[in-house]
Amino acid sequence: FWLFRCAPDSVVLLQELLRSLRQSFDEDHVCVVEAVTRLAFLHFLCQRYAQAEQLFEEGLQLHRRRMGNDDILLVSTLEMLAVLYNSLGKGDDSVPLLEETLRIRRLHLDESHPDVIENMTTLAFLYARQHKYASAEPLLQETLRIQRLGGNTPAVVENMSRLAMFYRLQGKIEAAKELADESARILEHLGDDA
Repeated sequence: FWLFRCAPDSVVLLQELLRSLRQSFDEDHVCVVEAVTRLAFLHFLCQRYAQAEQLFEEGLQLHRRRMGNDDILLVSTLEMLAVLYNSLGKGDDSVPLLEETLRIRRLHLDESHPDVIENMTTLAFLYARQHKYASAEPLLQETLRIQRLGGNTPAVVENMSRLAMFYRLQGKIEAAKELADESARILEHLGDDA
């Protein structure tokens, strides 16, 4: 899937494969869904965004019909469509997709799983970029709370820095300073342990 490069021959071959699969299987067969998604990704790599968008949306529709709305494999297509929307300047359209990926991941993965943490952080930054601070702040606080369960680690310091930056952007200088001071103490302690 990720080994494709933008090459006209690859697009043609995958289009032919998709036509053949559609003749051999039901429209929502897993092979058809996968081929549609791969072709969408290939168009994305080739910067053919209109074709990529149409195919990602088709792939999502077929996948949902076949596997339902809670299938963990749906996440990669949702994320790729969100990336595409951001590339097209449609950040507002990517928010519900990333919210859905987080919902699905929370169904299937532990709250401390790196994919859940990354999803929460990405969504928080997207909210912040849209000035939806009331939605972003709880996600950043939750990622920090979850990561603190594992002790004081570099990941905790990184999340503290993110949250401190977020507080500064909102003018919450005292809260930002408290986090910055605490992260400096943790870094000093981590340095002593090295």
